[in-house]
Amino acid sequence: MERFYGDKYDATLDIKDIAKLIRKDIAEAKKDGTLPPSLRCSVTIERFAGGQSIDIRVKAVDLPVLNRTRVAMDVANPNEYRTVPLRTPEAEVLLAQLEGMLQAYNHDGSDTMTDYWDVNFYGHATFDYTLEREDRERALAELDEAEVQVVGDEVQFRAALATIQDPRYHDANSGRVCWLRIATGTATCSADQMADRLFDETARAAEAARTAA
Repeated sequence: MERFYGDKYDATLDIKDIAKLIRKDIAEAKKDGTLPPSLRCSVTIERFAGGQSIDIRVKAVDLPVLNRTRVAMDVANPNEYRTVPLRTPEAEVLLAQLEGMLQAYNHDGSDTMTDYWDVNFYGHATFDYTLEREDRERALAELDEAEVQVVGDEVQFRAALATIQDPRYHDANSGRVCWLRIATGTATCSADQMADRLFDETARAAEAARTAA
């Protein structure tokens, strides 16, 4: 299988030196605005039998990490399979940027179909567990304004206006992110149906706000 080589790959670099360069890349990206100035992350290395790894772990950043719609759906039915993204688009973009910085120093000729691994180092960019837990707690706090009750197999939401943000809807004209009132949903409806219902409610609330303005 053909090997992929990152733009900054250098076979002479030790993994410790690569980690230092990645830290420098992150610092420069924060200065030029490519990455959020509030970003704080760790770049750690590990050596083990059969390989080595570099991991970037986001410790702090001033942006919502978890998709509020997904959190609300998990409250409604925690056992249902989800197709709605776990994280916000902003969080996914940040991880992709950090992953790109990491893989720029890597090579990869792996073939997952045959369980063959050929990399300079293993590792990924992730959010720290504590950061995700704290963001989930903030999301749940936003749900505190909403009454959530279970009646038989039906989960009902009576949410106050402006309590839950759907990151998929953004008013391009004003630059405002619109807020929604959660529509009543049932535990038996699919994740996609619930998401569509929430999205429709967001769009209606935004249209009503524009009409009233």
